[in-house]
Amino acid sequence: MSMEHCSLCKRMGLSLALLLFLAWAAPRQHLWAQHTPSKNTSARQAEGENTIREIRTVGGKVEIEVTSAAGFPVRDELVILRIGNQEFTQSRPPKDGSLNALIFTVPAETFDKLSDGNEVSVHYGRNASAEVRRFGKLDKKLRGKKK
Repeated sequence: MSMEHCSLCKRMGLSLALLLFLAWAAPRQHLWAQHTPSKNTSARQAEGENTIREIRTVGGKVEIEVTSAAGFPVRDELVILRIGNQEFTQSRPPKDGSLNALIFTVPAETFDKLSDGNEVSVHYGRNASAEVRRFGKLDKKLRGKKK
């Protein structure tokens, strides 16, 4: 093996490593650029950058839209909304496909039985993972109002 061949391999290896790094970093930079923090802190729950954006009635169901500056990455785990001691697993992304929001669907009769002031959180997997996003307390007066 000549020195020229080894030098070429090293340069190609470095180029490949650089390409892999850029492929990894680019989507994260894009997601970070999508979020512009709100200056209206009163519209945010006490939990900072996690917000209950909207609670709306659609047919016999209630949709609860939550947003997070950290985003909700796609994982091989179920994403779960917890309100008090109730857990809800039916969710979807918003129409624009943003990874910074999720819309959970709750039967209206179940939502009506939830208590104002219950803690609201989102986590991945059936066993509460270490990564729990807290959204403050449930305020049913938000139903039909958009933040």
